[in-house]
Amino acid sequence: MLNAKISDLKPLFNSVILPFSATRLVLLLVGWLANVFRANQFYPIRQAVERGWQFTPYRVFDIFARWDTSWYYTLANNGYVTTPDRFNLSFAPLYPFLIKASTWFTLGYTHHRTTFTIISVTIANLAFLGALLILTRALAHMGLSGQHISKTIWLILIFPFSFFFSAAYTESIFLFMMVAAFAFSLKNQWLLAAVTAALAALAHPLGLLVPVAVLVTYLMQNKSRVRLKELAYFLLSPLLFFLYILVVHSFSGDWLSFFKPNYPWLALLWQIGSFTWLQILNITVVLIFAVFLAVYLWRYQAKVWAAIGVLFVVLPLFLASPYSWSRLSLIAFPAYVSLAGFLENRPQLSRAVDLLFWPLQCLLFAAWVRFYFAG
Repeated sequence: MLNAKISDLKPLFNSVILPFSATRLVLLLVGWLANVFRANQFYPIRQAVERGWQFTPYRVFDIFARWDTSWYYTLANNGYVTTPDRFNLSFAPLYPFLIKASTWFTLGYTHHRTTFTIISVTIANLAFLGALLILTRALAHMGLSGQHISKTIWLILIFPFSFFFSAAYTESIFLFMMVAAFAFSLKNQWLLAAVTAALAALAHPLGLLVPVAVLVTYLMQNKSRVRLKELAYFLLSPLLFFLYILVVHSFSGDWLSFFKPNYPWLALLWQIGSFTWLQILNITVVLIFAVFLAVYLWRYQAKVWAAIGVLFVVLPLFLASPYSWSRLSLIAFPAYVSLAGFLENRPQLSRAVDLLFWPLQCLLFAAWVRFYFAG
């Protein structure tokens, strides 16, 4: 019996835990060596640039904390605030709440920046690893081959912007909740699917799409036997989300202060011919995700999740800076499944993709560590 359990864990170790650990170690090495590059002299926090770290001198953690991490720091310590120099209402509450709750174990060091950084980075990486483990099981449940699944996980790990899943950002928490909701819906465990979907709605600005995906999946799988008790599970999402916007409204007086469309693609139209390399890379990533989400819709099961993935790619075009489109698209996990399937019988192309993605991620991460905006 023990040998059987160990043999069950071996594929997870080989396809998830080992590559996760190896890629994170490489990122740590890249972060350590990044000091050979000149730092961004225009970073908003000048003192951080001068000393080479922002939140803690323990650089093994600090290299994963830049830019929007400051907003999660203020949320974890002070909650939502609206002052002339601070306006953090557009940031989802689940990740900072988990950081705040975790400080219960720190015996009084709740507002210490080092404590915050260690906790926030640890939570992000545990959530990322958990999401990969759950996704592996879910894809096996769908009947995909071990090689296909391993390649999917590898692509997620080496994708140029996926270092954000290890950063003190909310993306990994959102990926965990979304993949968990996906896995539970595959197994018709609707209460757990509804709970994780509701938490996903509190983890990311686009999170409300996850309960929609779970509900549509439920209705499609239970056309003739919809149960009121099971439908009641899905009330949790609008209830929690309403409480969130109620809190936001109490600070701002605006029911939609967390949602501010700004149509950045209009600005892009005026910049054609003078795009920065980061804008070009973001546009390229959006196109890649769009193509392979379309392929997923054509070839694979659970098409609802690919349809929702399309919205993860399209909506940021209307809501976010072009420099952040790639980061916001990262969570559309069906695109990785589709890309892995496309590369499965094309070994030379697969190696070429590896040789493109992984060094590019290392370069982007080095820039991020040196305080350049990378997503």
